Amino acid sequence: MPKKSQSNSQGNIKLGVSLGERIFEALTKTEISLLLDELLAILSLYQQLTALAKLQPDTKATLTQILAPSPTVEPEKQPKPNRLP
Repeated sequence: MPKKSQSNSQGNIKLGVSLGERIFEALTKTEISLLLDELLAILSLYQQLTALAKLQPDTKATLTQILAPSPTVEPEKQPKPNRLP
């Protein structure tokens, strides 16, 4: 459910406010999370890298870590218990 009801009329668009800021003001954290999930799912790797290249270095580094595929983690092998004869 949106934070605020906003119409698409030009009268509600604040001058100098970015699209991202307007989305952040209008949607809940959950809705923004779902939006990002959907957008990133349809962007090619090239498009993702192009977008990341336009960001500040710290932001780019953080997002690169988040977007990197997780290494496959194998469960730790537990030592077998000693059996009594």
